[in-house]
Amino acid sequence: MVDPDPRSAHFAVVIPIRSFFDGKTRIDSLGSNLKAELVKEAAASVVKAAHSYPTFVVSSDDEVKAWAQVQKCHVLDGGGANLNEDLESACNALANRNFRRVAIALGDVPLLRDEDVTASLAAPGAYLITDVQGTGTNLLAIDLPIPITLSFGANSRALHCEQALELGIALCVVEESFACFDLDTPGDIFALRELRADKWEQLRPQELDKLEQLFRAAERLSGT
Repeated sequence: MVDPDPRSAHFAVVIPIRSFFDGKTRIDSLGSNLKAELVKEAAASVVKAAHSYPTFVVSSDDEVKAWAQVQKCHVLDGGGANLNEDLESACNALANRNFRRVAIALGDVPLLRDEDVTASLAAPGAYLITDVQGTGTNLLAIDLPIPITLSFGANSRALHCEQALELGIALCVVEESFACFDLDTPGDIFALRELRADKWEQLRPQELDKLEQLFRAAERLSGT
């Protein structure tokens, strides 16, 4: 099959995953082993959504690195101390490998779809998918070498958008998407349950299966 977009050879997806056990401290109360199961399930969904493009997992955790290789992802070592510094280092490495655009997709977005990734990489300028609250960044696609300072964390949507606008970079912000749902807190699990109940007919069979896997794991966690 002929690739419809010749630029895609220069596109990449970067997925930062701190750890299956030590990350996601806001759901520590749910128990480390089953918390890790939830995080791994979500990360597998993100990797699957990125499968059409070279995919790079950024982590300093040996277990995550081994898992990423099984998933047929490339691995970029992260220092682990600062997410944004690790991501900027990864983006610089990709630019040096002649990649010209990157989609940074957080590893905790269980309903990210391949068309979300494709749309973000095909768009001009900066393309941002928020979290459900509208304040965070679940995915950011932008040209390389990266022209802004990455600011994942609190209020990241505003910080990323302000920089893009100041630099005159075209900007698309997606606020209504299944990819806005992430797994940061116990409440996010309940939000996904409500999503399934309200919009189950819009979800694909494999997405319903994925949610069932997440919910089965969550039901074994204390306090859910």
